[in-house]
Parts: sequence; C-alpha cells; structure tokens
Amino acid sequence: MALRAVFVTGTYPVITWIVYVLVGMAVAKLLIGARRNAAEPRLLAWMAGVGALLAVLAVSVSALVDGLFGRAAVVATMPVEAAEAIDGLVGSPGFGAPLSPEWWALALQTPHTGTTLDILRGVGIALFVIASMLFLAGVLPKAALRVLEPIRAAGAAPLTVYTLHVLAAAAATVALASVGQIDAPADIPWWYLGPGILGVHILGALVVGAILAALQRRGPLEALVSSISGAVARRLGAVPTGGRRRRD
Repeated sequence: MALRAVFVTGTYPVITWIVYVLVGMAVAKLLIGARRNAAEPRLLAWMAGVGALLAVLAVSVSALVDGLFGRAAVVATMPVEAAEAIDGLVGSPGFGAPLSPEWWALALQTPHTGTTLDILRGVGIALFVIASMLFLAGVLPKAALRVLEPIRAAGAAPLTVYTLHVLAAAAATVALASVGQIDAPADIPWWYLGPGILGVHILGALVVGAILAALQRRGPLEALVSSISGAVARRLGAVPTGGRRRRD
C-alpha cells in the first residue's frame, strides 16, 4: 500500500513527477550535444518555441474543457452560493491530485494536480524559461552575469533549495496549528499563505544561491546524491575508479 501510494496513488506520486526529471535529463543531453556541434542557438530557439506552444495549448484546451463541461459539473454538485468560488478552485494549485476523478478534471491544467495538461504546461514553461535564460547568458556582459550568479547557483541546487522550502512550509504548518481555529481566509497569517511568505521563500533561495556562489560549491544535497550515484556506478562497474567509462 505504501509503495503504491508513493509511486501511483498518493500525493505527488512518482509516476507523474518523474516526467520532469526525464525531460530535464533529455534537455541536458540535447544542450551538451548542441554545444559540441555549435548548434546551441538553433536548439534554444526550438526549445522556446516548443515550450511556448505546449503552455498555450495546455491552457487553451483546459479552458475549453472547463467552460464546456467542468464548471457546470462542479456547480451542479455544490450549493448555489458556492458557485462563485469555482473559478478560483480550478485556477488555484491542487495538492498533488486531480480535483475530481471525473474525466473533465483529468483534462484540466490545474497546477499541482499531476494531470496531463498540468505536466505539459509545466514542461512548456520550463523549456521556455531555460531557453530564455541560456540565451541571456550568452549575450549579457560578464559583469551582469556576476550579479546574477546567486540566481544561477540557486538554480543549480534545486534539491537543496526545494528541501529547505518544504521544511520551512512544514514548520509554518506546525506553527499555524498552534494559532487555533481560523474562521475566514483573511485570518490566515501572512507567514503561512500569500505574497509575503512567497517573497520570503524566494529571498531564502537567493540567500542559499549567494552562499553557494561565494563558496563556489554545489548544493550539499546535490553533492550527496552525486557521491552516492557515483559510488553505486563504480560498484556496478559502469564507471571505473579512474573516472573513465569502459569502452567495452
């Protein structure tokens, strides 16, 4: 049961979120090959175009499905006074699973639900942003790149930054439980939900990036994963101790 929840049925299951990992690995391989062949500008243009197309397609199809089927289906199951909240429900982030088991919910791009369109929108935005940032990195002067170094370093430590983000959010949830009953959304503290705490988390990521950039180190969790995976690969014989891959 536990493994099924982790991989398929639980909140943020592996079966949906592994897609982003695989796409990232494919993009990295394409970028390495493009740089070797002096074809990076063409690849970046292709990535930006495909990314924008995927994002627009996901949002458009989702809006069409919601307008024709989803909204009416949800409104029919809710009190009349709650119907006005439907648009906010569809547009707000989910909690790792679709809003409903009905087919129309699986055809929406509601963030953090793991639906196909949610994944396509996320992949599309990621491709567009990566291509745009790499393009800027190629045309901006070195002085500007030095100023942006904390952002680069934070982006190169996603596991470390995201783990700190989750731990901070969990701490806020524990603190919220001690506040007592909250009767209205307006009573939710700024440090739990809203633009204020979002800004704090973004600032925290930049602080981590600045520290890593100053130390010229990679993220500690990234280094740990790299060390473990390298040890396993050497143990299996995929990478000899000297660091070169076997040619047989």
